Amino acid sequence: MTRPSEHEQLSAEKAQLESFLADVPQESAIERIALEDRLESVRVRLEELATNSSEAARVSLTFSGQPVLNSEGILADFGAAALQKFEQMVATVGAYLRTGELRSSGPLPARQEHRLMITGTTVGSFGFHLEERSEPEQPEMGLEDSSVRKALDRVTRVIEGALESEEALAEEVSDLDSRSVRSLHEFMNTVASRDAWFRLEAVGRRVEFPDMEHLSRTVEWLQEDNIHEEEAELRGTLEGYLPHTRTFELAEDELGLVKGKIAPAIDDPHDLQPYLKKRVTLSVRKTALGGGKPRFALVSPPSSPDEDADV
Repeated sequence: MTRPSEHEQLSAEKAQLESFLADVPQESAIERIALEDRLESVRVRLEELATNSSEAARVSLTFSGQPVLNSEGILADFGAAALQKFEQMVATVGAYLRTGELRSSGPLPARQEHRLMITGTTVGSFGFHLEERSEPEQPEMGLEDSSVRKALDRVTRVIEGALESEEALAEEVSDLDSRSVRSLHEFMNTVASRDAWFRLEAVGRRVEFPDMEHLSRTVEWLQEDNIHEEEAELRGTLEGYLPHTRTFELAEDELGLVKGKIAPAIDDPHDLQPYLKKRVTLSVRKTALGGGKPRFALVSPPSSPDEDADV
């Protein structure tokens, strides 16, 4: 099955939000504002896709700390190791987002589609400009279909979460598999272990660790022994889902309203449509960082819906 493009998912969500708005009375001001805000963000993103559909993904990765001498240079062994781990991280996250499942080790699927070229050096503290590189025989990939771009978007959001709190980081990694999370940890640990930190600019975002303390804290949060993960089942009524944000809401029998993410293993979030307002059993991955609250990611389509139990 072909995974729906971002444009297709956004278009579907736009139609769904417009339908929701049509059913919400004018006096329900708070609910309407929330829906209108989300609808506007979807429209803006659709406009961005239309404007930038032919652009290759570009990255600026800038380092600070012990291995860096201002804008003059960077220690070769550190620069090479950091770039290798960065590209491996992008390839791992991109492959997972594309396929929905990775083996715990071994070659990554579609590895050649996640290569990066060094195209220059940054101004200021020393770093590199990078750009995605496809095989010559492959057709040019648009913005919405680029696995590299999707991986960079996810990586920047993970860093944004890490800069906010451990709980925010947990939310951003909850639908990633263990190999993807390990690749994030390996890159950041490679940088932090040399008393360095970094700034990343990609996909219209700029994220920056201000110092070693913030990066080292993130490395600790992403350590394997700090991540508690298990498979679980949730039972209740599926209340709704949003295709672009890939989120769902379940009125769970014991936990009440549960909000979670739809993992990449489910190609099309609209596969949940037949189960709306029905009793379902959801197979989820339950993840928590440290002693934080668990997050849920739906890893397979709902099962055993009661066709007569419409709410």
